[in-house]
Amino acid sequence: MIKHITFPLRFSFAVVFYLCCGVVFSQVESVAHRGASLSAPENTLASTVKAIELGVNRIEIDVRQSKDGVLVLMNDSRLERTTNGKGYLRDFTYEELRTLDAGSWFSGSYRGERIPTLALILGLLANTPNTAPDLDIKECDPVRLIDVIGASGILEKHKVTLHCSNDALRQSIQTQIDLLKLDSLVIRQGPFANKKSTYSVLLANQSAIINVPFRQLTKHYVDAIHSKGGAVFLDCLGRRDASRCYLKGIELGIDYIQADQLGPLLSHLIEPEVIALDELTAFDLQGHRGCRGLYPENTLQAMIHAVNLGVTTLEMDVVITRDRKVVLSHEPWLNATICLDADGNPIPKADEKAWNIYAMTYDSLTRCDCGSLQHPQFSQQINKEAIKPMLLEVIQQVEAYIKEHGMPSVKYSIEIKSSRAGDNVYHPMPSIFVGEVYGVLDQALDSTAMRRISVQSYDLRVLRALRKGQLEGVYSKDLSIVLLDGTNGNLREIIAELGFVPDVYSPLYNLVYSSRIEDAHAAGVLVIPYTVNKVDDMKRLIEMGVDGIITDYPDRFFE
Repeated sequence: MIKHITFPLRFSFAVVFYLCCGVVFSQVESVAHRGASLSAPENTLASTVKAIELGVNRIEIDVRQSKDGVLVLMNDSRLERTTNGKGYLRDFTYEELRTLDAGSWFSGSYRGERIPTLALILGLLANTPNTAPDLDIKECDPVRLIDVIGASGILEKHKVTLHCSNDALRQSIQTQIDLLKLDSLVIRQGPFANKKSTYSVLLANQSAIINVPFRQLTKHYVDAIHSKGGAVFLDCLGRRDASRCYLKGIELGIDYIQADQLGPLLSHLIEPEVIALDELTAFDLQGHRGCRGLYPENTLQAMIHAVNLGVTTLEMDVVITRDRKVVLSHEPWLNATICLDADGNPIPKADEKAWNIYAMTYDSLTRCDCGSLQHPQFSQQINKEAIKPMLLEVIQQVEAYIKEHGMPSVKYSIEIKSSRAGDNVYHPMPSIFVGEVYGVLDQALDSTAMRRISVQSYDLRVLRALRKGQLEGVYSKDLSIVLLDGTNGNLREIIAELGFVPDVYSPLYNLVYSSRIEDAHAAGVLVIPYTVNKVDDMKRLIEMGVDGIITDYPDRFFE
């Protein structure tokens, strides 16, 4: 059993600093994912020490067992990603594992970092007053696990939390905890698709910690878990590792937030940004192309009127001109139904695609009127001469209008119109298209306002390009990704094809059923169907539990 460890001087100073200065965090406990994994190689002594230096409340570490029964830190079942070894970890003895380099993959400065034993890390944390472990058990003997934890002395100092995604192994661990009556050892349950399962767990174990997906996180659910004696754990990882995720957890009064970006997380916990809870959780009323039923679509007039009607989100479509201006337009050409040519003449329907916006300069595009014609499907539309405005101009003018009139902020949902057939004909390739749109957003809004932006598309290539940019740090992780669906209705199939879980699913409204909403919510995805124009349909979908609607008639929502 490890009782004493020699601390580096820098680490000792950090501990003294936090103790003497009395840094007080909010009631939400910070959890460092695999240690300070952005500053040092994950699941190593180095990443553990750096996380302690930063002052986190808990350090999440992954546990596996060597061939000869030694518990060590490693997330992957195989060695290749984080060491210079090859093969499955379980096939090697600890003496073989300790010879591997677990640091060079991260940085040359960590060459020679070793795979640590669980006993080493627990011994360190047992002598660290303000930082406790959160153990993610991947593969091990439950009896051996409890023995190592008990021998470390850490249960005398800290409440130790454990997570295990393997149901059988988790139950075996829980059995050991119950037999030994270890009140300081608490199982953290993984996210559940069915909330009834969560409540069943809490009936059996009132001290359980429930890992709730971001999109399932509501005040009602958090309060229900707390009322039954449980605690709430939130993963803010990947694209969720951003202020929007931290803030929602803080505002709802959850108990644990796990992240990789420890600096921003700790900053929010020390001095939380003031943000209205309803901004994070409110029903989302989206004005389709502004308010197409009332004003010409995708015009500044339609956007301003939608704001006056009280929408929470302005939905709009964008295309690109020859001189790389991002412009509001549903079609990448001049739609003959709503546009006149530069001389004020009607455009023959058969010739409309020849008026290719991607081949026009923005100056030439502004000579065409796309507001005066009466749309045959929208008799209530108030028609006025209007141009196709630039996205930058729309955002700037809406933001100025809201500020001038003391109105609440609105969100922007921007649809990128693209297809394989249109590549380099009606628009640039998806990655370039996404970059052009994001460049405008970055120019128009500060980083905090990015949480008010979502980008949507039917083209999965667009969504993948956006996701890739978020993972690489090129695009803000606060920006939401919206999957549009007009034909399928099976979210699971589309996610499998897409390759990741989007933030929002926007299907055609008649594809929405209660079971599909439940599937989406279980995956942590919001459901906001389009285009819902009848009041009865609005009421029906709201009763089914959608998170918002997209409509041509925002005024009807209030009837």
